[in-house]
Amino acid sequence: MLFILLVIASFSEIFTIGAVLPFLGVIADPEQVFNNTELKPFIQLLGLTEAGQLLFPVTILFIVAALFSGVMRLLIQQDIDKIAKQTTVIVIAHRLSTIANADYVYALRRGRVVEEGAYSDLVAKNGYFNRMVELQTMKQPNPSENNNILS
Repeated sequence: MLFILLVIASFSEIFTIGAVLPFLGVIADPEQVFNNTELKPFIQLLGLTEAGQLLFPVTILFIVAALFSGVMRLLIQQDIDKIAKQTTVIVIAHRLSTIANADYVYALRRGRVVEEGAYSDLVAKNGYFNRMVELQTMKQPNPSENNNILS
């Protein structure tokens, strides 16, 4: 079941990205999107006659894609949590909320372990892992620290 959810989630992420790009394109230059030859069949299918009419259907597509992707993430997280109660689970995650309930976390930087410990301990430590969490949760990092995680 988890494998099927992972496959569906992968497609939902692609679908979400596929919805974001036209959304941004419609906002930036609706005329260019409207005149795009690859999109003409979809535009005609929707019965749109001018570029200004694109924003509503693309916004709906974006919202549906984002909701679907979020639901898939929740389902996967529930399955991971269920499996983790029965056995050891190793999770490689770019979305740090996925590992918030992990017993132990290894933070990697350029292929090397730079911090390890419980999720809450690493956040409290105010180190590399905490800066990654702040970036993903849009929290303002402490300006007195060097917050460049790439250096």
